[in-house]
Amino acid sequence: MCAKSFHYCSSKRSRRIYEYDSTDELNVINQTEITNSTQNLSDSSTISFTSIPAKLDPSQPIQDQLEYHPIGIIVKISWYTPNDKVVSDTFVWEYMVVLTIVV
Repeated sequence: MCAKSFHYCSSKRSRRIYEYDSTDELNVINQTEITNSTQNLSDSSTISFTSIPAKLDPSQPIQDQLEYHPIGIIVKISWYTPNDKVVSDTFVWEYMVVLTIVV
């Protein structure tokens, strides 16, 4: 699945989405920032982005395209309080990936 969606409150100002690879360094292989200027946002809206697996070529073996295959995602949501203080929440999860290579 290439599109992800997350719910948010309208007072939020910044949503950053990072997808990372399977190396020990957990390199960020895709980064998306969504602001009120890039998507029209209001209460109970859903934000969407194109995940890096959208770049996978179905005619090529997956083992040759691991740079487009994240094992996890980080979502950081920041907003301002009425006192103009910045507050952030960060959500992290990993995918369990099982690749079967037939020889």
